[in-house]
Amino acid sequence: MGESRKPKIFISYSRKDKKWKEFIKGHFNKNVFDMWDDGHIELGENWFYKIRDSLHAADVALLLLSKDFFNSEFIANDELPIFLQRYKEGDVQIVYVFIRPYSYEQIDWVTKKGKSLQGYISPDKPLSKYLNKSFDESFKLEKKIAKLVDKIHSLYLKNNRGLKSYYDTIEE
Repeated sequence: MGESRKPKIFISYSRKDKKWKEFIKGHFNKNVFDMWDDGHIELGENWFYKIRDSLHAADVALLLLSKDFFNSEFIANDELPIFLQRYKEGDVQIVYVFIRPYSYEQIDWVTKKGKSLQGYISPDKPLSKYLNKSFDESFKLEKKIAKLVDKIHSLYLKNNRGLKSYYDTIEE
């Protein structure tokens, strides 16, 4: 019987996209996922080492992409290199979501054919496209995020075959 633990999801985002982070994070069931972002850093803690430790502990990196994400020196220099190396070694899954429009053509790990990571939301239709629209468009946004949560859970289970999901433990 496999070990039961929640997948650890590290949310990487620009502080300017904090509302998006909170909106997306709210769709993840806390009984199923162990979500981590910089909001978990307590007063007096060494924030750099806390983030570094969490980068190395994550099962899944959820990257919320926008121009501010790509313009962040901390993300570019301290988060992405760790995630991309861990991804190469098979230690973490990376899921990225375009939340605001951005010209991504210069980003190697997004554009290299056959070697790039597969994103969930198309850069041509970022999540922000669905804001301030009709009820139908708002509902599409909710459905896209719910599907994202399901895909992350499935990806985690697929890559951690010995682990059981929270859903499996409910039935025992």
